[in-house]
Amino acid sequence: MSAQLAITAGDLASHAVPISLREAFARVAGIDGAEAPGADAFLPAGPRVFSSHTIERVARTAERLWSAFDAEVRRALESEGAAALARSLGFVPYEVELIAATPSILAPPVRADFVPTRQGYRLVEWNVDPCLGGLAGRMIFNCFERAGATRGLLFRDPAVALVPTFARLAGQVRGVLVVIREADLPRWRLNAQRFAEIAREAKLDARVVPLERLASELSEAGKLPWGVVRFFHIEHVAGARAEVARLVEASREGRIKLLYGFDTELWGDKQWLARVPAAANLNGDLARAVPETRAACDVAQVLLRQQDKWVLKPHAGAAGEGVLVGREQSASDWRAAVGRASRRPGWVAQRLASPRTTSTAYFDARRGRVVRRKEIETLGIFLVEGRYAGAYVRSIPFATGIVVDSSSNFNVVATRERAPRAQSYASRADAVELPLALRRLWRSPSSAELGRRLRAFEGLAIEHLVAGGGTLKEAAPERASRGFGRARMPEEGERVSAIVRALREDLLPFCHDKREPTYAAHLDIPPADLSIAAGVLVRALAQDPVTWTSSRAGTFVEQEVLRWLASLVFPQAQHASGVACTGGTQANLHALLLARNLALPDAARFGIAAAMRKSGARSLKVLASSATHGSVAAAVRHAGIGDENLVSLPVDAVDAVRLDALDATLAAAAREGDKVALVILNAGTVGVGAIDPLPEAIALAKRYGARVHVDAAHGAMLLFSRRYAPRLAGIELADSVAADPHKILGLNQGLGALLLRDHDDAGAVVKDPVPYFASAPDTPSFARFTLDGTRPLQALGAWILMRHLGRAGYEQVVDHLFALTDRFVEGLERTGVYELYARPAMNLVAFRETGVRGVTRLFDTAARVRRHVSRYQSPRGEFLRAVFVNPATTGREIDGLLRILAKR
Repeated sequence: MSAQLAITAGDLASHAVPISLREAFARVAGIDGAEAPGADAFLPAGPRVFSSHTIERVARTAERLWSAFDAEVRRALESEGAAALARSLGFVPYEVELIAATPSILAPPVRADFVPTRQGYRLVEWNVDPCLGGLAGRMIFNCFERAGATRGLLFRDPAVALVPTFARLAGQVRGVLVVIREADLPRWRLNAQRFAEIAREAKLDARVVPLERLASELSEAGKLPWGVVRFFHIEHVAGARAEVARLVEASREGRIKLLYGFDTELWGDKQWLARVPAAANLNGDLARAVPETRAACDVAQVLLRQQDKWVLKPHAGAAGEGVLVGREQSASDWRAAVGRASRRPGWVAQRLASPRTTSTAYFDARRGRVVRRKEIETLGIFLVEGRYAGAYVRSIPFATGIVVDSSSNFNVVATRERAPRAQSYASRADAVELPLALRRLWRSPSSAELGRRLRAFEGLAIEHLVAGGGTLKEAAPERASRGFGRARMPEEGERVSAIVRALREDLLPFCHDKREPTYAAHLDIPPADLSIAAGVLVRALAQDPVTWTSSRAGTFVEQEVLRWLASLVFPQAQHASGVACTGGTQANLHALLLARNLALPDAARFGIAAAMRKSGARSLKVLASSATHGSVAAAVRHAGIGDENLVSLPVDAVDAVRLDALDATLAAAAREGDKVALVILNAGTVGVGAIDPLPEAIALAKRYGARVHVDAAHGAMLLFSRRYAPRLAGIELADSVAADPHKILGLNQGLGALLLRDHDDAGAVVKDPVPYFASAPDTPSFARFTLDGTRPLQALGAWILMRHLGRAGYEQVVDHLFALTDRFVEGLERTGVYELYARPAMNLVAFRETGVRGVTRLFDTAARVRRHVSRYQSPRGEFLRAVFVNPATTGREIDGLLRILAKR
């Protein structure tokens, strides 16, 4: 491997550097590996700089190793059990009892240590690491920044990767106790505090507790157990057997959950290097990375013959404790050690790696100047749940070239993208094709390479969905925007892996997961698995259903979906059809443009003003209730009708339009010579889900010759249910209806529909054909009737789901959502302290404490326990609004929310 390490310390040779570094490091409270905080005599003078390519190459190897080891551990745990497995690895009885007390429910961070050799990186250590290395790296890097020594280098704190892992514990534990022996506090206090900080970032109550004082923390009973993170090595339990016994007892009684650290001694220990034969379980790349490792009893004779090539390692050892290096032992001592290791389980023999030395720059804290030392460096790759989370370097002075696990000076790993090529593509006047790196984004050379790129983002999607959304989604805008504040786009492109890491750290923590069963804030039914999978197909096919020439069969997929939806709304209309769009807002705009052009047939030729004069009408009016969606007012303005011609009709106590007001307004318009272009009615208002009296209101509008549009973006879902469809009786008499398939079908956003009782009405809003879309005379064309010029085939997701569930499946979904609504309303009424805005007509419930106009306190209370509701500001004051749209929600989540509200 070429030029794996580039050291920045050479840039720090000026006389002023030692002074600035001394000032920078004066604030460091302690560094991992020091015997006590501040005890390091030599501090690294600058971060080690690895290319991103090098880091990612080693990280990929570590991820593959973790995957193979993890699978083997799980298989062994399932077949043998934790206790039997621990005994087979050489753990003593009281350690076995601790390991077998309970399985860990928090995946551990794992560390794979690699040493650079002439042939590449060689694995020398594989272990669980409770510190995750993030504390030292973060603190030292901050010091380098203050000293001006980072020069734009990138550091990612690997500890951040544990935040979403901890977040999954919400609702399972009261909080997190990080337990550490009092004897370990001087050395590891900062690391333990960092673990508690990570848990708090995941919105969990967390603190550090000495093991010897844990019993008093557990004396108070609670409905939920405490989560306990062990922060002492298992070999230390001999000195605290009584405390550990109480810990085991508390776990068996259900008063605590051991989150991490006990059975994970099995998870990533070096024993697995001996248990997993490289030839049988690992491919060639992994076999080259793994040093030859065997159970000591299996290779005793080889150890005696090749003493200078081997080391003996015990099953545990946080910092190289108990490791015996053959070349450092006398022949008699080595023979005795091999004999002991052969008789007792738990010892492995490992060949020494061939290290490569490097010259490392340090700041000598005692002399106040930069010095260099000849050292061997081990690159540590941290993995959380098998994914690359971070890296660091630790060095040991070079003497005999022996590489063993050692507590040494820690050095931060920083990455810098590879320098751009001296001659860019743009400077090559004779270039006729892009470089392969760019070309393969459009034409992958192999399915494997394409699969790797797709899986990178698929992994993020699964991570987001399984974790239940981001852990920091309640953060203020300034924090959520921190990773996206660049004024200019990057000059040089970044690797996909770097982009994926940035998304994981800067985007995912702040994103809602609308599939979370406790999410009840917005109107969209969350996307079903099939919709998410269909999204990949939609983008891969890249069909534009607007025109036949750019879609072929995709055009007919969209038209079939529109026919299915139109048949639900207008079951008796032979000429019903629809126009696809991006959502309800665009559907309402399209409906208004249709109504304007039908009311003023000459508007397209002469403009609105001339068409109005020719019609003889004084003005053109649009009527809508005060509870109508804001997109209607925007559409009136954009259509050139004007704000003053939008007549806002009053609503009754349940937010439905008042028929007397509608009648009076229509009569007044007829008397005064105003032309009513459109009456807009609601089937499920965005505020409280109110449904206007459709049969009576439509009959009134028709009596005065007015066209009717119904905004049923959310309410159209009722048409799937035989039980609830009668609430929309009369909708089939409307001229047009807005429906949002992405709201009611469980799709990702991006598909709306304007449904028309008479297909000929679509001709009122048409575009002239364009020459570059010229098609044969007998091919279909729907481009003239849409406001879009290009549109993705989002209808494919709807087509897949509608075929998969059928009307009967969606009927069950709708009935389930209304059953959840009824259960919630009944629970509110039982409390006797809440008032409803109105008896819900749909699956939206607006409520508040009786006699209290503000809801901020309740809203914040729900948010703290990850119950996501929203607010509704009405003329009668502010209300909380819960929307039951998630088919995965059960009565358990409803009852949980009710319990929270009952406590107030």
